Amino acid sequence: MGIIPSKFPLHLKSRLLTIVEAHFIIYKEKNHLTK
Repeated sequence: MGIIPSKFPLHLKSRLLTIVEAHFIIYKEKNHLTK
C-alpha cells in the first residue's frame, strides 16, 4: 500500500494500521446497526 511512506518506522506503520483497522471495524458495526 503506497498510502504510508516507506520511511515510516515499522512500529509506527503497524500502529497506524491497527488504528485504521479498529476504525473500519467500528464503522462496519455502525453501518450494520443502521440497516
